[in-house]
Amino acid sequence: MDKSGLILRVITYSDNGRIIKCLTEAHGLQAYFIRGSKKSPNSGFVQTGSYIAFTLNERPSKMPSIKDCQPDQNFSSAPLPHEAFGVWFFTLELLSKSLEDGFSIPGLRRTIDLYYTHLSHGSISCGPEAPAILLATAFGIWDTTTPISKSNRSLIEDLTILGIAHVSSDDGERDVFQTIVNRFKAHFGIQQLNSLVLLG
Repeated sequence: MDKSGLILRVITYSDNGRIIKCLTEAHGLQAYFIRGSKKSPNSGFVQTGSYIAFTLNERPSKMPSIKDCQPDQNFSSAPLPHEAFGVWFFTLELLSKSLEDGFSIPGLRRTIDLYYTHLSHGSISCGPEAPAILLATAFGIWDTTTPISKSNRSLIEDLTILGIAHVSSDDGERDVFQTIVNRFKAHFGIQQLNSLVLLG
């Protein structure tokens, strides 16, 4: 397998085919066609949130199709704990609704991989604030010099572990999460984030 992707979205195309939106390291968000229905052998790992390794059939003037596919062994050995699914799907939805096909942000995939690794090992909290800041910083809609309230201790610890620059103060921003969600909605024209209900 010569390529790796994080599946952000799976779209049913026909009875025996699906389109998957993958975040790749080299080419950003890419759309690929994959044969097989929800009942096919690969359906268990070809789903939103999965890391896959694959090879492509390049088709001139057509969407590339996946020839061979399997779970990416770099990530399959570290599954997410149940309590982390909500924030992981929020992160994926925010990515999916903010990226355009073919658009690449240098280092974005590595940043998301690092977040997943810490989340799967339980070394950071399952709060949505850290991934929101992580993505907002990557997309250039969050100024890392914006003070965060010192009362957000868990968030500050998460940002430190993830290596995200931040400033804290007694009178800093308290509701960081809602501020960033509003910025994403305004900047990218996002009407709704369905995964918010998973955050409780």
